[in-house]
Amino acid sequence: MKRLGSFVPSVTIVCVVTFLVGCVDMPTVAERGSTTRTVNQGGSDTSNTYSGALNSSSDPTTKIGKSAPDYSQHQRYALVIGNSAYSKVPSLVNPVNDARDLADALKKVGFQVTKLENAEDKKVMKQAIRDFGARLQGGNTGLFYYSGHGMQVKGENYLIPTNVDLHQEADVEDETLNVNYLLQTIDGAHNSLAVVILDACRDNPFARSLSSGSRGGFTRGLAKMESPAGTILVFATAPGNTAEDGNGRNGTFTKYLLQHLPTPGLNIESMLKRVRNGVMAETIRSQVPWDQSSLTGEFCFAGCATPEDTVEKERIATEKENIKKRQETLEQKDRELRERETHQTSEVQQTLATEQERLRKDREDLEQKRQEMESRLLAAKAAEEQVASQRKNADIDKVAQQALAIEQERIHKEREDLEQKRQEIRLLAATAAEEQVTLQRKNADIDKVTQQTLAAEQERLRKEREDLEQKRQEAEARLVAAKTAEEQVALQRKNVDTDKIAQRTLATEQERLRKEREELEQKRQEAEARLAAAKTAEEKATQEQVALQRSREITQTVSRPSAPAVVGF
Repeated sequence: MKRLGSFVPSVTIVCVVTFLVGCVDMPTVAERGSTTRTVNQGGSDTSNTYSGALNSSSDPTTKIGKSAPDYSQHQRYALVIGNSAYSKVPSLVNPVNDARDLADALKKVGFQVTKLENAEDKKVMKQAIRDFGARLQGGNTGLFYYSGHGMQVKGENYLIPTNVDLHQEADVEDETLNVNYLLQTIDGAHNSLAVVILDACRDNPFARSLSSGSRGGFTRGLAKMESPAGTILVFATAPGNTAEDGNGRNGTFTKYLLQHLPTPGLNIESMLKRVRNGVMAETIRSQVPWDQSSLTGEFCFAGCATPEDTVEKERIATEKENIKKRQETLEQKDRELRERETHQTSEVQQTLATEQERLRKDREDLEQKRQEMESRLLAAKAAEEQVASQRKNADIDKVAQQALAIEQERIHKEREDLEQKRQEIRLLAATAAEEQVTLQRKNADIDKVTQQTLAAEQERLRKEREDLEQKRQEAEARLVAAKTAEEQVALQRKNVDTDKIAQRTLATEQERLRKEREELEQKRQEAEARLAAAKTAEEKATQEQVALQRSREITQTVSRPSAPAVVGF
């Protein structure tokens, strides 16, 4: 069953920028001098290195349309940066852990992840973002994650590399990365969705060293930013406030983000609500995650389809496969039946042709013998006339009479032989008649088998039509149930979000039922077409039987022997 949650947007940029800033006081000069530098710049995930992942190009497939975008059909890319090993300010515990754990979580939900650990300077981070933006061209899904120190100066937010040492306010723009560069890069990719998540303690780590020469441009926490169309901005806490770093492996906000991000069927707004509730409960409402959204579609990290949707889709796919197999079996049986009928008809025609050829040869032999007999009779008449003209001579007459008697005796024997031949011909005709009767019986058996097969085929088609009609009635019953659900949802319109989801779910269910009715109607029409084809085949077989019967009658007429001529003396 297809639900509203399955409308996953097709063009996505998820830009997760996480500032995980250690909530610690600035170190003294002595403390800074004793800080150990453990930088792992450029440490990237072994399964997708920075240089290899960012330099490959993506193939754009879909442009943004006027309707709500579908974010589920395109590639997902992620750039994850974690800065922990700072050399001039206290190192942070969680950023690299957060980056690694989030990279693993994103891979499990279909992202191709590029991971960068402990970036030393602005150039490295800026190049990574530039290459990342190039991959987002054409509407691919993207996610950017940053964990590390950050600061707000005169209403602008900055990401701080690990090897930066700021001495005056003017150094901030030159040495750190302005978040606006990230937003402009994403905006230049012309995507319909961007998610920016800032998870940070947000205390300025350079506040002490810069406060003496500053005119008051440094502010506690991070500044509020305007979200462009199709963008959602998410902060670990409200702008201008601080967030807790957490005591475990991950920061408080990132911990709950990792917990709820892989949940199937959960869109990003609902996921952020769960994260907000978890953070507020753990911090006793001292930290309240905040977001600002102008999204135009729905995005789910782990897919918007619920387990129930997956089970229903698998059931429908199995049913379609079973129907396809039954159709293939029916077509195979139909082909076998046609081949069997063709083979049997060919054998009958071959037998009939052989019998006709044998009868034709018998008729030719009889005709030749009749002509020979007539020739001898004519010769006998001529001899008799010659003897009659010479009867004046008694001796000659006597000899002629004797010769005539001998000739008559010979003719008598030939007549007996001819009669015997006639009897043999009658015997052959009777044998041919018996063979024709046997052939007719075989044809009758073949016709009976064909009719039984056609009847069985028609019965199977009738049962399939009944099954299809039953499924259509079940679909209509589900449609009635869906309409009833729509009326129940209409009574609960006090909750606007629930009402919208119910309406979309109902629209999706109606569309699915409509498609099922169309498929059932198409299958019914196909079954009727096969039945019509079977009837046509039956009529064709009947016509062939009539033609065969006529051919047999013509054969019988031709095979009857002609009566031999009788010559009298």
